[in-house]
Amino acid sequence: MKTINIDKSFRGGSKSTTFSGRKEGQEARKRMQLDELDNNNEPIVITIPEDTTSFNPSFFLGLFYPSVEKLKSVDAFKKKYILSLENLPEELKRYIQEDYDDCYNRCENELNNRTGIDL
Repeated sequence: MKTINIDKSFRGGSKSTTFSGRKEGQEARKRMQLDELDNNNEPIVITIPEDTTSFNPSFFLGLFYPSVEKLKSVDAFKKKYILSLENLPEELKRYIQEDYDDCYNRCENELNNRTGIDL
């Protein structure tokens, strides 16, 4: 199983602890060559820096939505890309998991052509 770290260089500046911005996520996607990784059957573990305090849906959608779309569901995405919280301090794991859950909901909404006001 391959492991990829989304490194600090993708965050909003040298002191930022937040991943945000769809454009920034798209750039990270290109640099991480996720289009190529989508084409193999190998599961991939994704890690983030241990000092990350927020993982915003905008960044997530730029980085991962093409994969969700190609794999045709969030569930298939979760099997292919395992978003690990193992290297995070205990006090941050819950917050990042909540961010990821929000990101998955946003992906579901995009897949189903729903907006937040449709719900």
